[in-house]
Amino acid sequence: MDKNNTLNVLRLISAVFVILYHSCPLTGNFSSLFEILTGISIGTFFIISGYFIIQSWFSDPTPSRFLWKRVIRLVPELAAMVIFPIFFIGPINTRLSLQEYFFDKEYFYRSIGNMAVVMILWLNFAFEFSKMI
Repeated sequence: MDKNNTLNVLRLISAVFVILYHSCPLTGNFSSLFEILTGISIGTFFIISGYFIIQSWFSDPTPSRFLWKRVIRLVPELAAMVIFPIFFIGPINTRLSLQEYFFDKEYFYRSIGNMAVVMILWLNFAFEFSKMI
């Protein structure tokens, strides 16, 4: 297996642990060992990802092209990760009516803020009154 493939497998495993860690507030499954493993996984994920970003820079060290490549690499994924929870996960988990959920002004502004990469850590009523919790 080539070096980049091995690093991608390690990064994938680390990413799975990061996702599991972020699911803990929903499931209530916390343990010391799990927190230690996920902490290590988060660090591993960022170190390997940083390595790939630096590798990308060294392959084409022109700032404008590097930035453009980062944008076209990240924006589609960001859009998917913002749109999916807003339109699919939120409506399934909220106890509000769909009209209340989608036509609330605060919800609209928070959704736009998330799309603009503003750190908003709250999806309009999606988990506050969740059927899952």
